[in-house]
Amino acid sequence: MKKLLPPLFLLLTVSCFAQDSIIPGKYYAQIQKKTQKVNDLIRKRSRQSLSWFLNREQRMKARLMKSDPAAAHRIFDKIPAIGAINHNYNSYLDTLQVVTKFLSSSKELQQRVKQLEASIGESEQVSAYLNQRQQVLKEQLSQYTAFSKDLQQLSKQAWYYKEQVREYTSIIQDRDKMEAKVMALLRKSTAFQNFFSKYSVLAGLLNINTTQSLEGLQTRSQVEQLVQQRLGDGPDARQAVAQQVNQARDQFKQLKDKFPFLDNAAEMPDFKPNPMKTKRFLQRIELGGNTQFQRANNWYPTIGDLALQAAYKFTDKTHAGIGLAYKLGMGSLNRMAFSSQGTGIRSFVDYRIKKAFSLNGGMEMNYYTAFSHIEQLKNWNGWQKSALMGIQYTYKVSPKLKGTLTVLYDFLARQQAPFSEPVKIRFGYSK
Repeated sequence: MKKLLPPLFLLLTVSCFAQDSIIPGKYYAQIQKKTQKVNDLIRKRSRQSLSWFLNREQRMKARLMKSDPAAAHRIFDKIPAIGAINHNYNSYLDTLQVVTKFLSSSKELQQRVKQLEASIGESEQVSAYLNQRQQVLKEQLSQYTAFSKDLQQLSKQAWYYKEQVREYTSIIQDRDKMEAKVMALLRKSTAFQNFFSKYSVLAGLLNINTTQSLEGLQTRSQVEQLVQQRLGDGPDARQAVAQQVNQARDQFKQLKDKFPFLDNAAEMPDFKPNPMKTKRFLQRIELGGNTQFQRANNWYPTIGDLALQAAYKFTDKTHAGIGLAYKLGMGSLNRMAFSSQGTGIRSFVDYRIKKAFSLNGGMEMNYYTAFSHIEQLKNWNGWQKSALMGIQYTYKVSPKLKGTLTVLYDFLARQQAPFSEPVKIRFGYSK
């Protein structure tokens, strides 16, 4: 019965929206927190990008002043005005604005959404300025070869800023269960449907009176009606449209295969972008672990290394990280006995050379003695060094989990006492 109370409460809420906006406080808190987070990220990134861009311009101007003062004043002192900006439509933000207006008790949330809308609008202006400014400087300074590197940096900054803001705005579209449930119930409300058809940006653009396309810009029937008005409804017209659509789809697929992080060909940069640069710090961290076994000898039993690691992605091909291993003694085949056999500290670098294969290497320190407190590990004389290099094969286990098979060679194995196996095989995972 308790599990049915929240849905019933929300259902009763929907029927009372027109009279009293009673929504769970958790919904307001989640939306406010999310909008505030995105708003802060966009504003911070805008300040950083503008500051960097202006400082770079001042340095370029100072260099040009030494050789051609007149050109320096002509190029850098006159800032062109930004032309008309085509604002991108955001279906989630449009729906959220309508929801906050519909819920009369969400005054604070309305203010947060307005602030976010203003920040997104300002980011589009900043993006337009950076793009136009770097294009103007590229044209004006084309005769000065000494500024080629600076112009390339300006182009990168303008492109990465736009992609970074796009990455931030995608945060608000990630709905949790509470938000999805509230929106589902709102769409069932006739009062909300009428309200949406009156106040949403989408309804105003398309002149529609339903909420069938809350999450998109156009419905299939609207597109078909537009095509019929322009080209007619004959078989020749349909064949021509189908042929053009297929050609466009093939061209777009080729671009997406080459640059999977782009939305259209107009955004094609004049350099090879690093998609990791637009990711937040935690999004660039890859967690994983691996297992390695060492045969028993005269000094040690069979040992299984159980390791956890964290890697930082510099690019989509290169990442580096650190790891911590626990050495579990397993006895022998004749007599199984579990014991603590020490620990290990690892550092590694991985570079993908072809498809699923990558070059893997790193330095490790291993402590092959059971310890009862951390103070024992401070004596570095008891640690063994390893310098490893090898090949790693990565395969897909599930949509969110990857498996790894790594074969490494320890170049310092012969120098260790007692002697250890130089070839190490590790089975691991990452996500």
